[in-house]
This record gives sequence, C-alpha cells and structure tokens, in this order.
Amino acid sequence: MAVSIRSFFFVVAFLFSGLQGFGQQEPPFSNYESNLSIFNPALTGAEYKNFVTLVGRNQWIDFPHHPVTYSAVVESKWTAIRSGIGLNFLYDQLGFEESNHVYLNYAYHHPLRKNRSISGGIAFGVYHNHIEIDSLVSESSFFGTIEDPLLQQDPSGSVWMGNAGLLYRTYHVTVGFSLSQIALSRATGFINPVVHCFFFAKYEIPLSYELKITPEFIYRTDQSSYLNEFGLSIKFRNFWMGGSLRNSSTWVGKVGVDIQKKFRIGYAYDYFTPDPSRFGPTHEVVLGFVVK
Repeated sequence: MAVSIRSFFFVVAFLFSGLQGFGQQEPPFSNYESNLSIFNPALTGAEYKNFVTLVGRNQWIDFPHHPVTYSAVVESKWTAIRSGIGLNFLYDQLGFEESNHVYLNYAYHHPLRKNRSISGGIAFGVYHNHIEIDSLVSESSFFGTIEDPLLQQDPSGSVWMGNAGLLYRTYHVTVGFSLSQIALSRATGFINPVVHCFFFAKYEIPLSYELKITPEFIYRTDQSSYLNEFGLSIKFRNFWMGGSLRNSSTWVGKVGVDIQKKFRIGYAYDYFTPDPSRFGPTHEVVLGFVVK
C-alpha cells in the first residue's frame, strides 16, 4: 500500500501532539529559568549582569528517534542605557527532522516606583529546518513504497522570524507574556511556522533571608494545542530544588546550585505517566556562568 509523504508526516505529527499535548515546533524545557529569554526577549538582561547558559535535553530516551534539544544563551545587562542584549541558539531534533534557531535579542527595562519595573523586548533571527528524506523512506518500509512528487523537492528550508515580549517585575512578583515564531519572510522548503503565545508567572515568598519558596505557572499555546505547568521551587542560599506537573501527564523534578555565585549546574528529570515503560524518562542538564 503506497502512502504519500504528507500522510506519513500527518501520522507522526498526530502521534506526538496527542502524546504530549503540545507540538514540537518549540520544544519544552524543565529548567526554564536558565533560558527564558529564548521564549520571551523582555527577560534579556533583566536579572543578571552577565549570563551564559548551556542546556541539553534528552526526551523520552526509550522511544525510537526521540527528541533531543540543545540551547545556548548569552546575555549582558547594560545598566547605563537600561537595556539588555543577548544571543540565543536553539537546536531541536525530532526523528528525522532537525531545526536550528538563532536570535539576536534586545530588551529595554524601565524602572517604576517601589522596586517595580516594566520591560519590553524584541528578537530577530533565522529558523532553519531540515528533514532526512532518505532515512525517513528507509525507516518507513512498513508503509510500502512511498512515491510522492514532494520527494523530488528539497525539504530543507529557512525563514526570518521575530519574537516580542513584555515583562513586569516587583520584589515578589514576575509576570511575562510573549509571542514567538512570527514569520518575517516567505518560508522555503517544508517549513510552516506557527505563532506561539507564552505566559509565565511566579511569586517569590521569602521565609527568611536565606530561604525562599516560589510557586510558578507556565502556559504555552500555538492556538491549536497547549502546554500548562504548575510548579514549586525552594531556594536555600545558592542551592535550589523544585517540582512541577506538566499537562497532568508529566512530573518534573529538578535540582541545582550556583557555585561561588558564578557557576551554575542543574539537572531535571521528567517522568511521563501515561506510558513510562515505552517512552522512558527525560533528562535535562544545565551548565552556566552567571554574574549578578
């Protein structure tokens, strides 16, 4: 039985969207605090003078061709002009599809009274996507012979894209909203970028000078699917640990430390409850350099 490449892609997309509740156009992270400016450029330079992080995520390790994601963030706060400038890189592999995002971020931070501030940020960059058609066909023999005119086309493509976000901060509260993957040019190849909406909020509760508890909430949508996450983190001096529940199906635990208030090491473990024996856990590691 011959099946078109469009049909095969639809089956794969339906499978992953149903299992996770959110498409992989923008991958999820468990250590959001280490690369939030990828999703909301208003956070660029909002907290740290210098901020460099690397995040590696290995998702559903027992599932064939499981997602693998890497991100890199470099930011600097320019206090004299109340601004932050940064460079973000995101690599995501899902099965036979690979994507690369590179963005230049800028944010302006306007101080308000009583330790409050409001920030606006924009990002401009390029998104490149590549699909290994040969590997896809060889791995898809159970479909029969795949014959489709689309196979004669180059599946790789690129598009210029932008992100925009807002951020409001007080001594205890942080709230942000952003739009990402806004296409600024005509896409080539098989790329079909979809605008994502991203909202997050947290409330920091100081129990003592050294101990803080922070409830957190994250919501993302591409207008057809969604991701929501409720979490709680505890920070004692330079150590932190926390947990969250994502889409009522994934439990997340994380732990980390800032060494000498400069070097960051973090780890997160995701447990997918619907079918853990088939998919396996998700591991995520953070390495960073931070200066207040």
